[in-house]
Amino acid sequence: MKISKYLFVLHIFISIVTYAQQTSTNILEVTNPNEANEIDTKDTVIFYDVIYEKELTEEEKASSSFIKDITVTFNKNKLVERVFRNTTRYESYTVFDYSLKKYYKCNVTRSQKRAIVSNFRTPSKDVEKQNNSEKTILDLPCDEYVTIIAGKPVKMYATKAFGLRFAHNYKMDGFLLDYYAYNKKLGKYRVVAKKIEHLNIPASYYSLNGFDVMNKEAYKKLRSESRKNYEERKSKYNKIADKLIDKKKPVYSTKTIINKKISSKKMLGKVVVLNFWYTTCPPCKKEIPLLNKLKHKYKNKDVEFIAFALDEEYKLANFLLKNRFDYDMVSDARWLKEKFQIQAYPTNIIIDKKGKIQFYDVGYKSTILDKMSYEIDQLLAQKI
Repeated sequence: MKISKYLFVLHIFISIVTYAQQTSTNILEVTNPNEANEIDTKDTVIFYDVIYEKELTEEEKASSSFIKDITVTFNKNKLVERVFRNTTRYESYTVFDYSLKKYYKCNVTRSQKRAIVSNFRTPSKDVEKQNNSEKTILDLPCDEYVTIIAGKPVKMYATKAFGLRFAHNYKMDGFLLDYYAYNKKLGKYRVVAKKIEHLNIPASYYSLNGFDVMNKEAYKKLRSESRKNYEERKSKYNKIADKLIDKKKPVYSTKTIINKKISSKKMLGKVVVLNFWYTTCPPCKKEIPLLNKLKHKYKNKDVEFIAFALDEEYKLANFLLKNRFDYDMVSDARWLKEKFQIQAYPTNIIIDKKGKIQFYDVGYKSTILDKMSYEIDQLLAQKI
């Protein structure tokens, strides 16, 4: 096989993806190995298309629920299933271990690698095998099954060519190559195998080395502690906001990276929107498109938009070459951190025409555009 093909497939696998589909706990089970066709000693990779029954809007396609495609990679002992979605904040997939009869839901972020381990369980979804009814998919013979999805009967097809059981939560034998699933937001969709490759995949692709492996109980405890810490931080931020709201803003004077002079005193009479951020902050970067929309929404109004970045000017300039951020941009702004009591990033602040802080919000929120628009409208309507 050509090296270019190998690199192409590996490129797909190492792409940062989100595994948001709830995979069943009984997806895999070893069946009779003698049933498998003799392919070779290489790993098998199956690429699946995802076809939605209804026509989706652009907004639905952009949601985290939308599945682009699916890949399943396996050898005699392990299988990795990846569901590719729109989110790129972290990589998420599931590793199934035949010999141990366990599966691991893996999540990889910039700072941690975690795997939640569970045992395989008995299938619970009923299907009816259709005797004397077969279909060939990608040159593989498949048995036909019928089940009920969203109140209607659908046909599914599974092959015994691999000698493995990959059937999600269905009471059926074989390896699914054509099946249906349902999402509450996007409705019913069909998953169909479109291509099979036999490759030499590195053992590290299946490995859990470097992962913090824990069971569900330990994970629940960790989530509970994390939630407690989050609530404590949220309470801290709220106390800071309560302390600063309706108070005079700190006095400052600086220049943007294009030498535009900025003076807090000279902006009296205008609504001023501030953003505190840095270029390697994922939630900061995520909200930039929303902040750009906010800026352009008020482009003909008496509203100033200023972003204070922690980064040095050259780092900020390099970032802005590839990423549009329409606020007036100030670099090396750590000196303002204490003045505004910034504790985390991003932080968005809105100052009224009298120079008083009226909005103080910490962290990324998908609703930030609406929240800040409402506050700006209220402040623009006020008379000095």
